[in-house]
Amino acid sequence: QELHSESSTRPHDVGAMRIHPRILSLFSSGHSIWKSMATLLTSVQRSTLLLALLLSTTLLSTAGVDAHNGRLAMGLPLDDITVDGDLSDWPEDLPRYAITMAEFGKPPSGPQDFAADFRVGYSPTTHRIYVAVEVVDESTVLHRKGRSNWDNADGCDLYIGLEHESYGGPVAQLAMWGNDRHAMGAASLRSFEVATTERPKGRVYEWSVDADAFQSKPLHDGFDLAFDIVVADVDEDGSFSWMAWGARSSKLASPMRLGDVMLVGAGADL
Repeated sequence: QELHSESSTRPHDVGAMRIHPRILSLFSSGHSIWKSMATLLTSVQRSTLLLALLLSTTLLSTAGVDAHNGRLAMGLPLDDITVDGDLSDWPEDLPRYAITMAEFGKPPSGPQDFAADFRVGYSPTTHRIYVAVEVVDESTVLHRKGRSNWDNADGCDLYIGLEHESYGGPVAQLAMWGNDRHAMGAASLRSFEVATTERPKGRVYEWSVDADAFQSKPLHDGFDLAFDIVVADVDEDGSFSWMAWGARSSKLASPMRLGDVMLVGAGADL
């Protein structure tokens, strides 16, 4: 069962084109901006502007951007990353992406209760995907009797789909729940490394994933990776938050429920 109500701001289909409802509303409601522009533009210019907007949304859809749950990140080349929970070898200027969507459980009471972000990169030579996750958490719960589960200890999950163009392609779920590693779907425990470091108010997760374990295509500039990340926050009072980067739960079901990471080259103009 879907745990997240679909957003009313998702793109709509008009013929073969996917148009964001905000764009539609501007044209259909006679928004003052467009009224002002209409007084300055000829009918040919207005038609050209509309066509350009429609083509831009079509090209984004065709390229796979915003083709899944709407989240988009950039993955840059990384070298000399040691997976040990120490992020001092990560570039500080790498883009950070906040994990803010409470897709299940109780939303955090504020940033002191929970806040998290991640950075992502890749190695075009070793075909590994690297992810660094930093969590702020005022109540860390790691140890449980028996084996930790997704909802009884703090944890982190990566979801990766490499057959991106397929609605039903395989998804790998890699997890660190408490101090226990788990692999589900297309993943195996041999396909990834993860290291953690505890902080006074939070935790670090550092991941290295072998992309060759999931598919034969090498990682390269322009590769579009279906990707999502979840951080589970269990507090001492028993409250639980399942915080995701992108919308939707049941992410193991299909790569269409994940976000997108576009891999870019070292010399890319960002």
